[in-house]
Amino acid sequence: MKAFQTIVLALILLFATEINAQDNYQIKKIEGKEYILYPVEPGEGVYGIARKFNVTAKELFELNTDANNGLKAGQILLIPKLKDAAKAAATENKPAIETAVQPVVNSAPKTDAPEYIEYMVEKRQTLFAISRKFEISQDDLKKYNPELENGLKTGMVLRIPKTTAAENSKTKKIRKDTKYINIKHIVKPKETLYAISKLYNIDVEDIIKLNPTALASLIIGSELTIQVSKEMAASLNQPIDKPIEQEKPKPQVVAPEIQYLTRITKNIKPTATPFKIAILLPLVIENVKTDAVNERFQEFYAGFLMAANEAKSKGVSLNIITFDTEKSEEKITQVLQNKDLKSVDLIIGPAYSNQIPYITEFAIANKINTIIPFSSKVSDITDNPYLLQFNPSRKTEAEYLTNILTQQNKNDNVIFINISDISTSDSGFDFSQDVRDLLKSKNRNFNFVELINEQSIQNSVFLDKEKNNIIIFNTDKFSSVYPYLSFLNANALNYNITLYEQYSWKNQNAQVKFKSFSIAPFKPLLNDVDFNNYNELFKNNFNWKLSSNNPRYDVLGYDLGNYSIAMLYEFGPQFGWGKLKLPLASGIQSYLKFERTSTTGGFINSQLYLHEK
Repeated sequence: MKAFQTIVLALILLFATEINAQDNYQIKKIEGKEYILYPVEPGEGVYGIARKFNVTAKELFELNTDANNGLKAGQILLIPKLKDAAKAAATENKPAIETAVQPVVNSAPKTDAPEYIEYMVEKRQTLFAISRKFEISQDDLKKYNPELENGLKTGMVLRIPKTTAAENSKTKKIRKDTKYINIKHIVKPKETLYAISKLYNIDVEDIIKLNPTALASLIIGSELTIQVSKEMAASLNQPIDKPIEQEKPKPQVVAPEIQYLTRITKNIKPTATPFKIAILLPLVIENVKTDAVNERFQEFYAGFLMAANEAKSKGVSLNIITFDTEKSEEKITQVLQNKDLKSVDLIIGPAYSNQIPYITEFAIANKINTIIPFSSKVSDITDNPYLLQFNPSRKTEAEYLTNILTQQNKNDNVIFINISDISTSDSGFDFSQDVRDLLKSKNRNFNFVELINEQSIQNSVFLDKEKNNIIIFNTDKFSSVYPYLSFLNANALNYNITLYEQYSWKNQNAQVKFKSFSIAPFKPLLNDVDFNNYNELFKNNFNWKLSSNNPRYDVLGYDLGNYSIAMLYEFGPQFGWGKLKLPLASGIQSYLKFERTSTTGGFINSQLYLHEK
């Protein structure tokens, strides 16, 4: 690869009309203008390079048309040599500009064109969130900022019309006072928000705005406030100036019913229209595992296909669309531009956290339920009702561990060890702090130790011979903990030591002499019959050696595939509307217990298990 990059660079330099060296970059002059020849580094994207050289992504796309297909390491980009471009590149590591809303200074004569403010996009912020912040539609944001067609990026500066908020406020007043009226709708048995929205030709979101609790649950006989046009009211043969009167049954509260929906187990009448499911994962679309890095995602995909084939054999019609998302933000942006995606009934993916904000934005814009199978860090899950996060949240895990330490291990000596050079971005850093805060709130005693280096643990950690000593580090990275394991091994003969470990550490081959435990959304013991039957089925479908890792990603794909297909068949594409909790499901490896985060948020699986060894 390096040799290939060198050849590409040499060919470009050979045909350059005029080349000079400046600030460690080659310069090429084209039609009297100077351009920097920049070789793309591994993992870089167009937007990052644009910020690096103080130019816009639009300029880079116009100068480098191949960039629209994604970047590759070693690819040479033409970058306009602005006066401050080299300086910007040299200072790329300076602290980021504090996000602020600042007026645009415009010395041009006043015209009828709207005045703008500039807004810098914050980390993990979505277009939906920005549109709500400034009360402007997403379409208008794209109209005033054409570069958004290539995706929203952190640090991007957007133009927002100054008059937008005022105009929207005025429009809302007109809508309320002159053109629209509120009517009452009485909820009928088995009626859903989606069905009600179709009845009045409005969006589900319009119902939620006036009835916030309706998203969590619909009560038979309760009243919903519905805003419709006077024309709609007239078409329903109702007086224009009065609310629509409906026969009002006696209100009755429906007790929450525990529903179990694991998979489709019997033959059904074939569905007329196929359910369309999009799989967005980094994989090679072949029946062969070729990349060790992406192996687990290929196994997940294989397990899902097994679930899909079983559902098809029962009569469910499915159309599975698969996209290779690779790992970059540019690639996921490119994938989301595919028109077929907007018409799918369900999305599963992506795998990497840097791509998730793009998917969640797409999900809410197109009203498509989306399952996030791997990450536990979905930033806008509390504001996006279309998301389903399989991995329990950090808060749920912290509460689960706290309950263990305050109930079954309430008399143990708990020692929190803080390694000084752990980054605050390490999820274990915040997790450790969350557990300490919860223990304090419950008046549970614990010890806290700060370590400067590997040697300091010898004199800092005081173990109790009379109690079980539970050690909790402030990191989720095994490589950071590994240097301290020798200390725990050396004291394991004289002290009772138990290490709290991340579930991912279970597959490490470190030799330890002490006990450990972890928590995870996977069952500690699998049903031998179901598991063995699945393994035989997998061998019959795929010529692969089954993974010995725990968890098995193929089984996760199978469990989520069975559950999601059953949900689509039983409740349709909008299966989450009107539900505070989704039906429970006991898969082979996981027990699914999806609960809504808030009345306007998505669902997170809350089922965890204790794993001891």
